[in-house]
Amino acid sequence: MTTLIDFYGLPKDFLGIEELQDIANPQARVRVAQHRFAEEIKHERFLPFFALHELEAWVFSHPGTVEDHYANPFLSDRLQAVLQEVGAPEQINHGPRTHPKARLRDIVGSYKETSNGPILLEKIGIDRIRMACAHFDDWVSKLEGLGEA
Repeated sequence: MTTLIDFYGLPKDFLGIEELQDIANPQARVRVAQHRFAEEIKHERFLPFFALHELEAWVFSHPGTVEDHYANPFLSDRLQAVLQEVGAPEQINHGPRTHPKARLRDIVGSYKETSNGPILLEKIGIDRIRMACAHFDDWVSKLEGLGEA
């Protein structure tokens, strides 16, 4: 069993998540949170996963797809500017106005997570997302490895 939970917006009392703010690296912070969650459940078949910082980060994996989807020739440049600022989709930070969904709404305007999100992710494709998002790729690799055991 696994989870797919956005790391952004977890309750502050979730397994001591507030204490993790001292960990500067977001990947390290989310790995500690996943480890704590696994320890809490205590089952060898439980593989917790928190999307860093939310699954909308994956939409930034291929700005050209977003531009094509919305038929707006300026979207790719604006999404690329965010990536240049932060380094990678999963590095888009945790702030109330800067988390991935907030940035998409600001840049795209009409972005809707329940309708546009799944369509965009399907168009981008899992291979592109895996190439751009190491934490996501690690999780998928672990899931693929379960079939080999």
